Amino acid sequence: MLVHITDADEIVRHGEEAFLDERSALLFRAAKSIVIDLSSAADRVSDEFTSAHPEVPWSAIHRMRSVLAHHYDDIQRPVVWDTLVVDLPAVRDALLTSIE
Repeated sequence: MLVHITDADEIVRHGEEAFLDERSALLFRAAKSIVIDLSSAADRVSDEFTSAHPEVPWSAIHRMRSVLAHHYDDIQRPVVWDTLVVDLPAVRDALLTSIE
């Protein structure tokens, strides 16, 4: 899961303006794919681990995947951007804390 968050960091390095630019879909599509892949990775985490680490927002990860995979016409770029810059760093911190 951490590798997916690191990939998301690459997108963030391009900046918010580039991400929100409607003329370019590349960063937006890449971000959606990364979040979906992250959720798929979370699905492979054992129930024992997820139960032992409630600080990781497992349900939120799965909900965002559902939105991105099934409601793609309604997805707003600023929501995905916030996921990249707010939510994924929090997930990273929780994961790193849980494996220490």
